[in-house]
Amino acid sequence: MKRLMSILCLGGMMSILPATAQEFKLGPEGYFQNQGVNVMGFDDIYPEGHQGGVSLIMHGHRVATNGDIRLEPTPGQWQPVPKQRKRDLDPVANTITARLSFPDSSRHLTGFNPMIYPDLAFNYTVTIKGEGGSVVVTVDLDRPIPQEFIGKVGFNLELFPGALFGKPWIMDTQTGIFPQQANGPTRYEPANHSHTGNFNPEGKASAEMLAGKGYSPIVADDIVSEPYAVGKRFTVRPDDPYSRYTIETKGSDLKLYDGRMNHNNGWFVVRSEVPAGKTKEAIRWVITPNVVKDWIYTPVVQTTQLGYHPNQPKVAVIELDKRDTRLQQPKLYKITPDGEKEVLAAAGQKWGQFLRYNYLKFDFSSIKEEGLYQVHYGDAVSSIFRIAKDVYDRGAWQPVLEYFLPVQMCHMRVNEKYRVWHDFCHMDDARMAPVNFNHIDGYAQGPSTLTKYNPGDVVPGLNIGGWHDAGDFDLGWNRRPEKPIFWPSPMKPSMWTTTLPPSTSTAGSRRSINRRETGYAATGRKRRPDRYRRLPCLGTPIQRYYL
Repeated sequence: MKRLMSILCLGGMMSILPATAQEFKLGPEGYFQNQGVNVMGFDDIYPEGHQGGVSLIMHGHRVATNGDIRLEPTPGQWQPVPKQRKRDLDPVANTITARLSFPDSSRHLTGFNPMIYPDLAFNYTVTIKGEGGSVVVTVDLDRPIPQEFIGKVGFNLELFPGALFGKPWIMDTQTGIFPQQANGPTRYEPANHSHTGNFNPEGKASAEMLAGKGYSPIVADDIVSEPYAVGKRFTVRPDDPYSRYTIETKGSDLKLYDGRMNHNNGWFVVRSEVPAGKTKEAIRWVITPNVVKDWIYTPVVQTTQLGYHPNQPKVAVIELDKRDTRLQQPKLYKITPDGEKEVLAAAGQKWGQFLRYNYLKFDFSSIKEEGLYQVHYGDAVSSIFRIAKDVYDRGAWQPVLEYFLPVQMCHMRVNEKYRVWHDFCHMDDARMAPVNFNHIDGYAQGPSTLTKYNPGDVVPGLNIGGWHDAGDFDLGWNRRPEKPIFWPSPMKPSMWTTTLPPSTSTAGSRRSINRRETGYAATGRKRRPDRYRRLPCLGTPIQRYYL
């Protein structure tokens, strides 16, 4: 009888296992979900910005992305990318299928950021299929890869480095720690640049000028780091159940590269090369993320960082896991010398769903008393903020003009007390570009210079002033002011000082500068601080600023 009961119990357990097993299912949103883990397939198309291909989001954090065929072990933002032609969803088969091809002739030696495509053309299909607690990624090609490109074509998956520094990995029996900086040794490989294709006769970019001499981020595949490890089964973050996932290859080896060896903004890369002569299932990976049972995204309560004027509308936005059905009541607390004091509790208004989240709104516009406040939603809290009439008077928009814009000023040395933000820069620029020329970052020249200056001539008066790109030290032509910029600012008299290079120390320029600066002028004479300051603009000879 006991044996019969055991068999009955076991049969009952087996009957309910499929209903409770953790499986990746393709949902109506177009991506796979398994509780708190999502796998997306070719939903975003921006591989230059580390977005696209196969992406893995685990328990609220994007940990890997850009799973796709690439032509380098560690490509950067200027390397060739495929053209995505079609994306199909099949909920019955539980698959996402993307059809892509190389080259994208519309980007070959042309466009905002022209790319150099090698003389290689093929079509391929990437199929992502949910199988239980794993997703299987398969790549099929329409033709074998030519011999000269064997080792150059492979399936890459990029791992976000900021979450991995100092964290462990395991490749078969090998172990390691993701390093803070890229480490050698490196090796030389023949560059794809030596096999430039002819896919766009109208392209005006020069492959030779883009490649340059010495290191060039446009090429960046001739010297690569040796892989940290090679094997068949790779586990990321074995120490953390919220970030642990395993990649297993059913074909060519997995190789762990460090993309920062070639690019400052590179990521770690796991890669399998397409084998010679292989087309069907040229790549087959099984990706198995660890799924923490019953995990729910912690709500995020967002209020303005600046604060609110008493008379303005005041609405907090609460971001929730779309699976979270435990709606709670938002509350507003005032922060007093004696601690927190509840001043308002009201039901949150449902706003709806956006991407992977639901949103609530909490309106507390009725609260006008000045002071410090914080919004609570269950255990989640917002940042502490102010309600006050003077929230815009200081430290609001002013720091952009007092710090950010001065730090980004070009053609000068910028100091903040004893910190050097950057030295004199772009002092050799303002040369007229060649005609019929397409360069990176949108720099392009038509059939004429439209001026008396010839290609290569230095145009006087242009290598002065301007602001850098917000993300690097690039100086865009559209970031040059044509008129002075004024702003009210209660700066200290000693905050700004300037020095002039000898070549611009004329009486007229000194008088102009003395009217613009505060603190000690170039003549050494102490000036009364005015409320209005002027940033140097096009034509201003100031070349050194102290913040």
